[in-house]
Amino acid sequence: MCLGVQVYMIPKKMKMFYEMVFRLCIVTCSVLVASHLAVGQAQENNALPLKYSQRDGTYLYFSDRALSPTLPFNGIVSVRVSRNTGRGFKELLIAARPSTLKEFKKMCGEQTWSQMKVIKKLSSDEEAWKYIVDHHLLDDYGTLAFDMAFRQAMGSAYLDKEAAGLATGKQWRYKVDWLNASGGIIQSAEGTITGGAKLFTIGHVSKSRSFANDSLVNLQWYALEKQGSNHIVMADIFRQTGGKGPFTKLSAKLFANRKGDSLIFNYRENVIPQALYRYYLRPTDEMGNSAGPSDTINVLSFNFAALPLLQDVSAQDTLNGVFVKWKPLGDLPHVTGIEVQRSRDVRGNYVILDTIAVTSISFFDDRVLPDIPYFYRLRLVALQGMEKEAGYSGYVTAVVKNKLKNPDPPYSLEGNIVDGKVHLTWQAVYDPDLYAYFVYRSPSDQQKFEVISPGLQTLDFTDTSSVSGRVQYVYAIKAVNNYSLESEYSNLVTMRQPVVELPDAPRGLNAYLDHGKVVLLWPSASRTDHAIAGYNIYKRELQAQNTFSADQPAAVQATSLKFILVNDALITQPHFEDRQLIPGETYEYAISSVDIFGIESTYSPFAKLTVEIAARIVETCTIRKIGTGIELTWDPSLHEGAEVVSIYRKRAGAMNYQRVASLTGGQTTYVDKTAAKGALYIYVISAERGKTVLAKSEEKNIHY
Repeated sequence: MCLGVQVYMIPKKMKMFYEMVFRLCIVTCSVLVASHLAVGQAQENNALPLKYSQRDGTYLYFSDRALSPTLPFNGIVSVRVSRNTGRGFKELLIAARPSTLKEFKKMCGEQTWSQMKVIKKLSSDEEAWKYIVDHHLLDDYGTLAFDMAFRQAMGSAYLDKEAAGLATGKQWRYKVDWLNASGGIIQSAEGTITGGAKLFTIGHVSKSRSFANDSLVNLQWYALEKQGSNHIVMADIFRQTGGKGPFTKLSAKLFANRKGDSLIFNYRENVIPQALYRYYLRPTDEMGNSAGPSDTINVLSFNFAALPLLQDVSAQDTLNGVFVKWKPLGDLPHVTGIEVQRSRDVRGNYVILDTIAVTSISFFDDRVLPDIPYFYRLRLVALQGMEKEAGYSGYVTAVVKNKLKNPDPPYSLEGNIVDGKVHLTWQAVYDPDLYAYFVYRSPSDQQKFEVISPGLQTLDFTDTSSVSGRVQYVYAIKAVNNYSLESEYSNLVTMRQPVVELPDAPRGLNAYLDHGKVVLLWPSASRTDHAIAGYNIYKRELQAQNTFSADQPAAVQATSLKFILVNDALITQPHFEDRQLIPGETYEYAISSVDIFGIESTYSPFAKLTVEIAARIVETCTIRKIGTGIELTWDPSLHEGAEVVSIYRKRAGAMNYQRVASLTGGQTTYVDKTAAKGALYIYVISAERGKTVLAKSEEKNIHY
């Protein structure tokens, strides 16, 4: 795995310093020091500790602690990494721990950040950041020392992903400079990697044994080792709960135990009773290179001798049948269903009506006749051979009756935003014939309401549908009884889901000069978007970069595009006048829309305009013959605002002027020594800034 490491010889007088520097480079965990990295050898030969992965790239290790300007170690605050691929060293980055929580979290990634909080038992981001600031040694973070994203965030290592897949025999050289607070180099080190390494592989990881009860699982896998005994083998463990949904990577990292030529992985954890769990491993080396996944182990955490009972079983008659309901059982993977039986005789003669899913909380029996009492009993059916033999967990009786009274409307409807969705709660209707509640929604209280829920027996509902974040929706609840009679609407609540939806940007922009000011005009965006509240004006000097994202607000992109916001308050009319101009400068303008929710659109098309300058005519310029040539003089006011003063000349009858001199500084005299005797010349003196002429003289004629 570590190929072609070369050494960079250092004078003996620097030996003491390098002993300090390479102490920084020793990897945190003792198991990593024992790996193929050979840090001790690298320290002894004054070479850079690095390691190569054909799949991932080059791993470079700088320190066993965080490095940052706020936490210097022996004067070191950061590390500069450079790479030579055959054309000389080029700087890749300056590595240091970020100074803010937001930057650190972004660098290490959401998954690693969450894993760190679990390992250290930290409840909030702020608490986790304080722990990082107070604990700079990688030893304080356990197996996270093997996580390259975390090490890079700590400023102690770097992964060059561009080196992945390097051709066999191809060599890249790296240089690391340890820097002080002023950017000075305290010392440097170099190292070389060679392409063509084989990927990490071990034998297939097979299931060995498993054990589970209602609160604990104990699992074991094994594999035959294919690599040397000094190779570190770890494993990430993945778990699926409930027998559905994605597998989740757990925070724990397993280390393989060697037994002969086998690698043994053991895992144990406390679990929730009565649940199906599935586990598999993915072995890794110390750099995170992954081998193939293991066999999947399935375990059930329950005791078949203690099946739960159905609770709160009740029956209500409806217009066309009997509605039987009970409390939810929850997720019971060891139970296959609920058996419903019915009889007209309480003493017996029950027949099976149906076996329904264990997730069901009700059963509707429409094979009934009015005014006849029916007796129901229910029981759980477990896995084959596991039927509950101790009797039935629910007995109820119901008679179908005819009723005409509408239920009362629900009351105290309230709405809140929970996890970005509208969550509704209301008070119950106390009606023995109540069947369910239904949720209604409308874009306004003046438009038609539509049902958006199934029949609900609960007193809350979350609107999970994808709706516009720019509409205030009106919600209401109705109660429906067992005879399909509806109540009136409950009280209304108005809610808006916090879905970011950019408003329409202005579709065009016109700009022109008018008496020293720039006038901007654009079509009103409110014609197509009624929620537009106003506009923002952006301005910049002419730039080459003209592309922008239509999916991001203008303010988010302003810095990268070098735009500045011109207005202090929203512009409410589709026109604007800009008087803050520099003559001769070229400007670009763009407009964005802002809606009533404070959301800003992207940019309109850009408009470009150059502020023209009228050249001043300076009449106090003179020309005369002297012994050495033709002398031109001009007033110092000609220089005002100019970078150079240019002298132009042509012979009488010629079409074009030729520049004969460009003068900088405050010079006010020039002698043209190249003029030919007997010729008639015409001169012009011009004051210029870039390609713009600020002032010039009248044409001056002289016969020399």
